[in-house]
Amino acid sequence: MFDKGDRSDRRFLTYEHHLREGEITDRGVGASRPPCDSHRDFLPDGKIPAVNDLPKDCRVAIIGGGVIGLSIGFHLTKLGITDLVVLEAENLLGTGSSAASAGGLRQQFSEEANILYAMEGVRQIRRLLEETGFDPEFREHGYLLLACSESRLKALTKDVALQNRLGLPSEILTPGEIGDRFPELETGDLTGAAFLETDGYCDPHAILMAFAEGIRKAGGVILTETEATGLLLDGPAVVGVETVRGEVRADVVVNAAGPHGGAVAAWAGLDLPLRPCRRQIFCTHPFPFRRDLPLVIDMDHPFYFRPEGEGVILSAAEVEETRDFDLTLLDADLSDLVERAIHRCPALANATISGGWAGLRTLTPDGTAILGPAPGRPGFLLAVGMSGHGITHGPAVGLALAEWIATGEARSLPLDPFRADRFSPRPPAESPGAIEG
Repeated sequence: MFDKGDRSDRRFLTYEHHLREGEITDRGVGASRPPCDSHRDFLPDGKIPAVNDLPKDCRVAIIGGGVIGLSIGFHLTKLGITDLVVLEAENLLGTGSSAASAGGLRQQFSEEANILYAMEGVRQIRRLLEETGFDPEFREHGYLLLACSESRLKALTKDVALQNRLGLPSEILTPGEIGDRFPELETGDLTGAAFLETDGYCDPHAILMAFAEGIRKAGGVILTETEATGLLLDGPAVVGVETVRGEVRADVVVNAAGPHGGAVAAWAGLDLPLRPCRRQIFCTHPFPFRRDLPLVIDMDHPFYFRPEGEGVILSAAEVEETRDFDLTLLDADLSDLVERAIHRCPALANATISGGWAGLRTLTPDGTAILGPAPGRPGFLLAVGMSGHGITHGPAVGLALAEWIATGEARSLPLDPFRADRFSPRPPAESPGAIEG
């Protein structure tokens, strides 16, 4: 599952840890890379075969070459808009949050808009192989959300009622039903769980590459090693992007910069409540384990795990904010994660940790993305704060924002619940990243 290789922009510890209490002993340090980096196989140097020259002008300039930015570009081409450029600072696409994703596809949300976006995302991912030739390896093994308290179970029950109304066949399971379906799990301290069998997990880099190849084939431009350094302004309007290669003027500029989205918004004088937070994922060596187990989330003792290849990946739900974007993998909290994992799934005591990776997810105060026109900045569109749901929501975000750019409205999905001004941001101010002209 995890290929070995050098990555100057990532550092990963490699362990020979037993997932048993009291046996967490680091036996070495090595380098590995997250699974999404296998898009090096797409071309020999891992780059998209795009035009090397920055266009002087275009209809749409997208800042960010991750799943969100590429999804927007892909859906624009499907609507006939090919005069676009995607600007990626790194030498590879998808090296930010997209590369560090665990690949989960969850439709069990508490808000109607998030559910609708997730449902559309899953619909698109099911069609991806047929439409693009890229196989996302979608394993519909479900998501199992465990509750250890009556209050948590009550909340999950309310969520399931909303999901059912919107057409999802999610259900509430009793502890006995959980044990019958998934005897690998310890259920003695559970009050119940929510389960949706049409949730699951996938290969994120296949989605990324499908979108990128679609843009390229349609005639859109994708430029790596083209860092955006500022915005071009004409009064309040955003009219282009300043990059390390020069300026590109655009009718619409899209901020899809992932963890850097707050900094890009600040170039337009916008103060958005975005928190880039570290998230670590550990993986095990191969060991005998049920391959069709759902992605299991312990909601009251936050962590999750799921099968991957012949092993398992697992992660705590960290919310540690970072401003320096340090992605060094740390094992300080590994013993606590291991303890929780073995309690919930005793079979994990037979596993050993082989490595892992650290990534970033950008959170908003309400855990919902910021999408749509930027307040007070005509020509500037926001697609930031995905709050850990970028792979699930990315296809739908691309559809909704492409429709808005093409027609002035999102016809397939609602945008209003994702407005930036729901947080009452301060009005646009002067910014050193803004260039008048």
